[in-house]
Amino acid sequence: MKKYYYILTLFLISHQTYTTDQTSLSDIIKNHSKKHHTTIPSMSNKLEITFVENMDTLNPNFPAIGIKAQQPCNAWLQVVQTDSKHQPEYRHFNDSAPQKHPVYPFYSKGLNFYDAPSWGYTFFQKPLSFWKAHTYSVQVDEKNRTINCLAGLVWGYQLKWFSFKPTMITPTPLTKEHWKQDWESIYHKVFMDYKDITR
Repeated sequence: MKKYYYILTLFLISHQTYTTDQTSLSDIIKNHSKKHHTTIPSMSNKLEITFVENMDTLNPNFPAIGIKAQQPCNAWLQVVQTDSKHQPEYRHFNDSAPQKHPVYPFYSKGLNFYDAPSWGYTFFQKPLSFWKAHTYSVQVDEKNRTINCLAGLVWGYQLKWFSFKPTMITPTPLTKEHWKQDWESIYHKVFMDYKDITR
């Protein structure tokens, strides 16, 4: 019984946040038969979104998303909030590329953003009830060490009791006030030598 509980616990706390193979994920979302398209206005900008509510590959049953900012950006940042029961360090964190990845501490660089998160769970056991991301397109000037937030949206998923599949949190726009809150709570510590020039 103890061995079973140990294996179950490891499964429940296993998770995937950052998606390393952005190119493959882009193709999977683009070619998925159940993809949805929408455009969301945010901060005087517009975000073109393609998403799948419940994937059948890569991160089965969980959502996947692709975002393109109409106003060109060169990097993406993502703050994630959860109510993780076993891992408090994942209750509010910068969801970035791994530290040894060349784009760290950003999530990714370039015009487009892709993500396909997952978290281990069972029908009767849920290690968290929500995974909510604030995703921002930003313009970064590495020479002058400045960051300008251009647009943002909130999305994610819920793990509901006695449900077989996660429920996607529908993408909705974020405001500059959300960005300011996330900068003060997370990013001013991550980017200590950068200045936020968002207006």
